[in-house]
Amino acid sequence: MNDDIALLEDVSTVDFLGRGEFVEQMFTISLNLANVRDNACYALNGDWGIGKTFVLDMFQKRVEAEAEGASERFLVFRYNCWEYDYYEEPLVAIVSSMLKKIDSLSFIKEKDRMAISGILKRVWAVLTDYGINWVEKKFELDEGVLKKTYTLLKDGIDDGNTATNKAKEYDQYSTFKKALEDLREQIETLAKRKTVIFLVDELDRCLPEYAIRVLERLHHLVLGIPNVQVVLAIDRKQLEHTIKQIYGPNTDSRKYLQKFIQFELSLDAGTFQDNFDRRFARFSACFSENDSVFNGNSAEYISALLQGLDMRRRIMLVNRCEIIHKLLAGKDPSTKYNQDYLCIELFLTLLHDCEFSPSAAKEYFKNKTEVYSFFPSIAFGSESHPVALTKGLQWIWREYQQFGYNFLTERISVDSLLGCLVAIYAQILGVADSFSGKYAYTYSKELIDFGLEFWKMQISIN
Repeated sequence: MNDDIALLEDVSTVDFLGRGEFVEQMFTISLNLANVRDNACYALNGDWGIGKTFVLDMFQKRVEAEAEGASERFLVFRYNCWEYDYYEEPLVAIVSSMLKKIDSLSFIKEKDRMAISGILKRVWAVLTDYGINWVEKKFELDEGVLKKTYTLLKDGIDDGNTATNKAKEYDQYSTFKKALEDLREQIETLAKRKTVIFLVDELDRCLPEYAIRVLERLHHLVLGIPNVQVVLAIDRKQLEHTIKQIYGPNTDSRKYLQKFIQFELSLDAGTFQDNFDRRFARFSACFSENDSVFNGNSAEYISALLQGLDMRRRIMLVNRCEIIHKLLAGKDPSTKYNQDYLCIELFLTLLHDCEFSPSAAKEYFKNKTEVYSFFPSIAFGSESHPVALTKGLQWIWREYQQFGYNFLTERISVDSLLGCLVAIYAQILGVADSFSGKYAYTYSKELIDFGLEFWKMQISIN
């Protein structure tokens, strides 16, 4: 790929993990539910950083592309919980997301759209009034923010005419209940024309109490309304921990979640497609394209080292590599290294990220003549906080086992990329300093020296 084009590309929308098939499965589920006008709430479950937001983005585009066709059957509302968690009442944010969408809908007649919008604004005004004193007290909002909020309140009240004034005759609970009923009524009206889908994101970033409140509110809001679907992006392990934290350690958190979630789809870390240079174009520009002294197998190493990591962690690791690489490049940042250097940088950064302790590993090997564990578990994390090997490091371990010798007792052959990685590893541990090589010894020694400098820099900017 041309470097200039790669650097200008918006990679945030490119599917580097092959999520397309998964999204099609989600779409098929929604289509089947829509065909029978069923009411459903299901979860997209995955660890934090696994890429749930990206999948929801892809799913929303897929559904809205369908909605633009002849069928025009879907209406999607996107609700980012964390973006609005400064409101004590989650329904405020839900109504806000609906208002943004309603004003742009073309399938509803202007008169009907104004009526729906007016009712939603009145509901928004009631709900905001319900929580605004709490917001002001908690965040000490400045005058400008409060002025804007009250302006929106006034607009909502004007659009709702006398309905808001009538609401004031009830106590706070009755007012809230009436607002909820009105909101349900509008969702039901929309669901008669299209399949309504609520995409709920960032739940695992919210405060525990707020996350539970979101689940409760959505449940009461859409339960039983035909042709309405809710897709929740969750980290089930964290959510279950939150439930026990709030309701007590003996709470059956799985049973509790069954009240809201009918089924779930599990999202794994995905398979990184062989396009490292496209996703990390700026960093890749520091290296020669497809250039490796060792039989061109660097691409295999790059792909393997990144497997099993969520995209957030991949990005963090590569960003760290780039910082250290440019520090070592010094006065001549335009120099391009070959792909072998890139593999070494990723390997050492991965070791560091797994909290690798050279002293613990050295102690493990101190009185041994055989390598029982190339990466001893005692060297990662600590006794109280052990860190598991990534799939990438496990792959290196398996490759070493096939290498056919013991780095503790034999001279390390550095005529391969793996040999150089083993030599750098042994040097860091301080358990070996004996290398052999036939055709690439000088080059390999340069790689090893670079690797040691890179590791020292890792430690210095920890």
